[in-house]
Amino acid sequence: MSRDAVKQAAKQNQNVLQRIVTALAEIFAPLIPAIITGGLILGFRNCIDSLYLFENGTKTLCDISQFWAGLDSFLWLIGEAVFHMLPVGICWSVTKKMGRGRAGGAQQSDGRRNHGNGRTGVDGVSEDSWKL
Repeated sequence: MSRDAVKQAAKQNQNVLQRIVTALAEIFAPLIPAIITGGLILGFRNCIDSLYLFENGTKTLCDISQFWAGLDSFLWLIGEAVFHMLPVGICWSVTKKMGRGRAGGAQQSDGRRNHGNGRTGVDGVSEDSWKL
C-alpha cells in the first residue's frame, strides 16, 4: 500500500473539524521553519538594540559599537523580509495543497480562455458562453 493510499484512507475516517484542521496544518507546516527563523533573528536584534547593559545601564550594544549597529540594521532587513513574504508563502502553500500549478489557475499564455467544447472566439471568450 502506497503512502498516498494510506493518507486517503485516513482522510475517510475524519470528521469535518478534523479535516479542516488537517488542511490548515498541511498549509502552514512548510512555513514553520521560516516563521521560527524570522522570530529568532528579530529576537536577537532586539537583544542587541534594546538591552541597556553598558555604561551604567544607559547604552545598548548598538550605541557603543558601529559594527553591532550595522548588524542590527542588516538583521532588521532579513527578519522583516521573512514576515513581509509570508502571504506569498501562504499562497504558494495553498496552491500546492489544491494541486494547482505555479500559475494558480491563470489564463492560457495567449490570453484566451477555453470553455466547454474547446472553441474560442476572437476576443478570447468562448463561443458557448454568449448563447442567450
